[in-house]
Amino acid sequence: LLFMVLLIMRVGGVQKLQDGKFIVQATKDCVSKTLKRLEEKIHGRVLSHLLYLMRVSDKPIQRQVALALALLCSLEDQLTIFVDGNGMWQLF
Repeated sequence: LLFMVLLIMRVGGVQKLQDGKFIVQATKDCVSKTLKRLEEKIHGRVLSHLLYLMRVSDKPIQRQVALALALLCSLEDQLTIFVDGNGMWQLF
């Protein structure tokens, strides 16, 4: 599970799902449910590993992870990551 969440974020899957122009309602529902499930998984060990990737990975991966975290993590985690932890710079 940890590997799948990390893989989806590293390759920009969250952004692709978010920006997708889906026609069929069942597909839209599935994408919405998938994004919600990803959002629920971003805590504890998964969040720690994503923060590690933001520090040590190549710039493109850092940006993908930062953008995914900005879209999916809780407000408290966003403050910790992007304000207190200087993660805002990964988005530029």
